[in-house]
This record gives sequence, structure tokens and C-alpha cells, in this order.
Amino acid sequence: MDTAAARDMCKLFPGHPTICPCDCTHYARLQALGRSRVCSKANLAAIRKNCPKAIDECADLKARLDAVRNHLASVRARHTKAEQRWRNAQTALERARADYVETERRLKVHTQQAFNTAASYIECARRFNIDELQAALDDIRTSLINDCLAGDYNPEKCDPMQQDIAELQRNKDFSDDKCFGPKELWERERDYWNELYQEDLPLKEGYYNDAAKKESDAADNFENARDLLRRAETAVQSLEREYAEKCKDARGEEKKQ
Repeated sequence: MDTAAARDMCKLFPGHPTICPCDCTHYARLQALGRSRVCSKANLAAIRKNCPKAIDECADLKARLDAVRNHLASVRARHTKAEQRWRNAQTALERARADYVETERRLKVHTQQAFNTAASYIECARRFNIDELQAALDDIRTSLINDCLAGDYNPEKCDPMQQDIAELQRNKDFSDDKCFGPKELWERERDYWNELYQEDLPLKEGYYNDAAKKESDAADNFENARDLLRRAETAVQSLEREYAEKCKDARGEEKKQ
């Protein structure tokens, strides 16, 4: 491509790194048009090295300052999101902790109630000889099976046994009826206690552990975001000081170039 053609291509593609390389003269013209950022970083590095007078230091500082300010805004937005996620994770952890503590409290209450109802039923069963009656029934039924039903049936021996079984069963039914209320209460409390101990508490503990892990991860992410924000703020402050020293007058206004 001859010089004239290259010049025409520069007009069509200003700042293109391959069609129109950013040489010193070209960069100064682009800078005057406010379009110096179209030059590639590699070309800018070469210009700074080979053509220091071609670069307007204040314009270059201002462009870098704008870039780091934009980066700071992006980092600040990510920091805000990370903080919100951490706050949400903290709230979820508090809910999970409260739920677990409440389940533990209910378990303690119903453990005591299960003991109390069991004690009431045991006391009633002893008062009405439920265990003794059941044991006597078991023994005589075993004897009936072995002595009368497995071999020859002897009415003189076996009929009284049948009568004894019937009498014992009536007494046992009477005792069971007297202790039906305490037994029903005990069984209800026992079943609810089992449900709390075997199912609810492990489930709530799992929720709590999961929430604790998420809160810890969110806290780490927030701390990382806060560190990045501090670095970005430091970078902006540093460039702002440099820009103010080199490019602003005593009144804080832009120096005339």
C-alpha cells in the first residue's frame, strides 16, 4: 500500500492497530479529537517510549483516572451485592439456629412428658396388677396348649383351666380398662418424642449446618470484595492526587495546556 493509500485508509479507520498504526503524529491528532483510547495498549506503550512529547500527560492521566473510577464503580457494585448476600445468609442462619433451638426445647419438654406419662401408666399397671395378670395368663395358656390341646383332652383337668383363663382375662380386661387413659397418653407422648428425636431434630440440625456453611462462604466472599474495594479506592485516590499535582492549579481548576 502506497503512502497516499495508507493516508486514505487512516481516514476511514482511525486508530486501527494494523491498518493505521498509532504513530506519534497520528496519536496527537486522535488525542485532539478525544479519541486517543482507540490506540492499542502496545502502540501506546511504544508511543510513550519513542515519542514522549507526543503524549499529553494530563490527558493520559485523565483517561487512566476515568478508567480506574469506572473500575471502582464496578467493584463497589460487586461489594454491595456481596454484602447483601452476606446479610441474607446471616438472617437465614439466625432463622435456622432459632428453629433448631426451638426443636431442642420441644424435645426436652416432651421427653419429660413422656417420662411422666410412662410413670403414671406404670403406677396404674402395678395398682391393677396388669403385669401379673398377663404373666398368669401366659403361663396357663402355655399349660393348656401343652397339656390339653397337644395331647388327649382331659375334661377334669382342662375345663378348670379354661375357666381360669376366662376369669383371668376378665380381670385383665378390667385392669386394662382402668389404665386405658394413662396408657394412651404415654403412647401418644412416646410416638411424638420419637418423631422429634429421630426425624425433626436431625433435620433441623442439617438445615442449621447448611446455613452456617453458606454464611461462612458469604462472609469470606464479602471480605474479599471489601479488600478489592479498598484496593480500587486506593488506586483512584493515588491517581487523583497525581492528577491534581500535575494538571490542576492552586484553585483546583484545570491548567491551561
